[in-house]
Amino acid sequence: MRLYFSRAEQIVAALLVLAMLAALGVLVARQRHGLLLRAPEPLLQGAAGAAQPLPAAPAAESGPVVHVVGAVQRPGVYTLAPNARVQDAVRAAGGARADGAPDALNLADHAIDGSRIEVPTAAAYQQLRAEHPAPPLIVAPPPPRSSAMPPAAVKLPPTAPVQPYAPLVTTEAVPPAPATTAAPPAARASSTPRTPAIVHLNTATQAELETLPAVGPAIARRILDYRSQHGPFASVDDLIRVEGIGPKTLEKIRPCAAL
Repeated sequence: MRLYFSRAEQIVAALLVLAMLAALGVLVARQRHGLLLRAPEPLLQGAAGAAQPLPAAPAAESGPVVHVVGAVQRPGVYTLAPNARVQDAVRAAGGARADGAPDALNLADHAIDGSRIEVPTAAAYQQLRAEHPAPPLIVAPPPPRSSAMPPAAVKLPPTAPVQPYAPLVTTEAVPPAPATTAAPPAARASSTPRTPAIVHLNTATQAELETLPAVGPAIARRILDYRSQHGPFASVDDLIRVEGIGPKTLEKIRPCAAL
């Protein structure tokens, strides 16, 4: 058995040792690289695992909290549903009392969180309206009939004076009625002057309101609707708040109207 190696054998042995060391280094590097790649895995498992507590469910959205006082059944603080209206706040308080005037409020307005909603009594509301009447409505003049002719150039013929109010009269020729036939009510009314009756605004019916000057079925219906929504009229001047009644129309109605 030889105890020494030749120069070539020593080189081959050295190369083998280097190859083994290189292979061992590659193996160690791969293991370390694999550990580095797998290191975040426990964190991911821990974040998604069953051991971690589940996130709390979002709380249900709550609506505004308002303080309802005044002429209601149960005054107090109430939490309403989201996007609630003033009407919902009054209902939450049991509704208005018999002497309450909920129409004094804008029931369709949004209920604001932290607000105070007060339902006044009918007597207090009437007193407030008497002390602070609403300003008169400004009615714009009607547009001219023709864009080519300015309003100042439009003149009425001298033979056709403007009447304050009159029934609709057709310009078509109407055959005369027989002598034995009674004249229609409109003809009798136009031929026989009569003193207009006083109409009480707070108790008048649709037909009675239509007897007022310049008041037709549409305006009479608006007067009834306004009276049902806002209560009785405090004065004849309150008619200015009814849609379709301007200052000129009010002056025509005033001599024939009362409360």
